[in-house]
Amino acid sequence: MTLDEAIAIAKESSENQYMGDRGRENFKQLAAWLEELKQYKEEKIQETNLDHFKHEILEDCVWNLAVVKGRPKPCNRVNCHDCKFYDDKATECYKRAAEWLKQPCTKSTYKLTKFEFDLLKSYSKGFLSGHEFESIPVLSRMKEKGYFKGIDKDAMIEDILADCEVTEED
Repeated sequence: MTLDEAIAIAKESSENQYMGDRGRENFKQLAAWLEELKQYKEEKIQETNLDHFKHEILEDCVWNLAVVKGRPKPCNRVNCHDCKFYDDKATECYKRAAEWLKQPCTKSTYKLTKFEFDLLKSYSKGFLSGHEFESIPVLSRMKEKGYFKGIDKDAMIEDILADCEVTEED
């Protein structure tokens, strides 16, 4: 039974003349509660960066948060110029980090399986670093066979990895 069906039944029951006053009143109240529940369900509660990245932050960068290409990283492992919080005042980083944690999370552009992610990661190292997805023939052929769905062929490998989410295998 859907929520709309339950609301309709409760409203219909609240108007049923064969039911006593107390029964009709109870169903009227139930219909009101179900309507309220429906409105609550329909509201979209925006997930914050803290909500989305809490596990990564707790595991890797709880006391020294930096953000590089939209993802949390340990501050001591990144160049200040690459960090979202950098603006010539390194002492203000913690304030900007706190503000970033409160902001709504923007979802990743790409969804990759663990296999696809690991494969791209292996191509991002060494002499293929800095190349576009389409410039690596093996990846292009795999895309034709159904891998790497939704990947922009002109995107740089590093950009795909920085803006992806690893999903369960299909």
